[in-house]
Amino acid sequence: MWLFLFLEVNAPDQMVCGARMSTLMEMMDDTAMEITGLATTIKIRDQSRFLHMIKAVAAVCSSSDAQPVLSMLKFDVKKKMPKGDGSFHAVNAIFLTGSNGVQSLLMGTAAIEGATDSIIEADRETSILVPAKTFAGMLSKMPSGNLFLEIEEKKVTLKAGKAKYSLSALDASEYPTVELTSGETITVHAQTLINALKATSYAMSTKEEQGAHFCGVHVRNTEHGLMFEATDRSRAALEILKDVTGPIDVILSSSTIKVICDVFKDATGDVRLCSARNTISISGSGSTVISRILDGIFPNLDPLFSKTTSAEFMVDREALIGIFERSVALIGKDKSAVDLKLVDQEIHISAKGELGSGSESIPIIESNGEVSLRLSPSICIDALNNLAPYARVRFKIKGALLPILLEGLTEDGQTASRQAVVAPIRPQEV
Repeated sequence: MWLFLFLEVNAPDQMVCGARMSTLMEMMDDTAMEITGLATTIKIRDQSRFLHMIKAVAAVCSSSDAQPVLSMLKFDVKKKMPKGDGSFHAVNAIFLTGSNGVQSLLMGTAAIEGATDSIIEADRETSILVPAKTFAGMLSKMPSGNLFLEIEEKKVTLKAGKAKYSLSALDASEYPTVELTSGETITVHAQTLINALKATSYAMSTKEEQGAHFCGVHVRNTEHGLMFEATDRSRAALEILKDVTGPIDVILSSSTIKVICDVFKDATGDVRLCSARNTISISGSGSTVISRILDGIFPNLDPLFSKTTSAEFMVDREALIGIFERSVALIGKDKSAVDLKLVDQEIHISAKGELGSGSESIPIIESNGEVSLRLSPSICIDALNNLAPYARVRFKIKGALLPILLEGLTEDGQTASRQAVVAPIRPQEV
């Protein structure tokens, strides 16, 4: 699976930060740029931001010798940006690309020529491949003072103070090309997207033998809004973004989810989702992630989240987490179980292990029907943690051995859009 990431770093007003990603990619694909045999001299004006970009891209580059080109970082310098009317901005722009054969990362920034806040200042355009890990390591160890790079056809030289080090380089044409996803888009706030992915991804499987589609989060459009769902067959998680709709039905892998969360963790605006064929793109705040989606048909989880119940009770979420955590500390995490019973308007929880036993009760806020269950405390802890920030949670029980629905409750008592399902434990499973 190839995963491509494009990032245009946010910049002050005099920076060319309003450029569309398509414009930036046009700059990357401009085969008419003038690269001569002369050395390109680059002054690093903002060493902190420059090193951050280099380290981020180098981190995804391969450490294997199987494909040597993937251990290289692609370094592009551009001096002009299309305006859209046939003319060009004079700019100082850099684009960095790295890959490990599974994931690829591109970061870029452009500043109007002469801007005081530009990251670099270059005298001409160039494109080259440098050894990623070594390049990042050398940059981080260079002495303080003005930092310069001199890029020639097969060599990159780093200069700072009296330090001068050269690295062998390769031709940039050996790097793979990139294709952007096009089609209808869905707009959602970046942090809303991240929260939905984090609230559901804990329930996805880590066992590929169950099927690749169980090892991801299913994102699909429904009549209620944009739905995120995941399951490993012993638990499930769901979140619905009620104000978001659009054409999408994809399964995102754990690696894709991690990249999305890492890239947009500080974003304050919206992102746009676009799926086409077997890929999805997420764009916003100067960044674009493009990834292949997982194959397979995701199971229908709707019956798990049905509202039909034989009993239910409402409790304080954090208080219940505390009891489960103490139970795990006593009896261990693997194959542990606790018994829950409704006794005199309290939920009574008991645990017994090889080294001891214990019990504890908490008052219920409201209840209906009889409750007698055996649950995995560690699985319940994961579910309850991901029902944050809701202070109260409702357990809906369909039967002693049927999946149990957990609903977060808002301050006014309404059912939240974030829900979880846990499977009860049969006696022979302990």
